[in-house]
Amino acid sequence: MGNCVRSLVVLAALAGSCGSVWAEESYGSAIGNKAASGFANMALGIIELPKNVVNTTNQTNLAVGLTGGVVKGIVHTAGRILTGAADLLTFPFPTQPFADPGYPWENFTVETRYNPIFVPKK
Repeated sequence: MGNCVRSLVVLAALAGSCGSVWAEESYGSAIGNKAASGFANMALGIIELPKNVVNTTNQTNLAVGLTGGVVKGIVHTAGRILTGAADLLTFPFPTQPFADPGYPWENFTVETRYNPIFVPKK
């Protein structure tokens, strides 16, 4: 009986902390989007490699794009895959995805950024 009460208290506390999420987006939709984002980032994180080569070439020149862009792409590929795994593991908590933009194919010209951990979804 004591475990049941403790579980209900924990669930009530979690539900209270997620109230702002439910006002705008349902819980199921929020965690579904986070899980999809995490899976996509793990599976398609390699898109960061050509993305960074193209963006670095456009910002500087071809030589820098083919050297620095490749290195930057490898780093962002690893970052995207790792944050995708983190999003997939923490999908039951409706927080912002760790990588911004949330999917590797979104805003192809924008530099990938990584959000602070566990920022509540707005």
